Amino acid sequence: MLERSHLSKEKLCITIENLQNPVNQSNQAIKPETKEQVREVITKLGEYFPNQFAPAQNSEEIDNAANDYFQKVFSAELH
Repeated sequence: MLERSHLSKEKLCITIENLQNPVNQSNQAIKPETKEQVREVITKLGEYFPNQFAPAQNSEEIDNAANDYFQKVFSAELH
């Protein structure tokens, strides 16, 4: 399906992220019906591809996880 639509998984993910963006959701030019359809599509995509469209972690959580991992790796090298 992605090949026929000329979409890569990365482009599809970027499109979904942009559609989920609160700035776009608050845009008055988008009809409420369209917003609801977008939410339904995103929900279905999340069901079908849970690893691709999982909610993004905030940068602090990512930084903390990376720091924890680095400390484990670094301490293992010292021993």
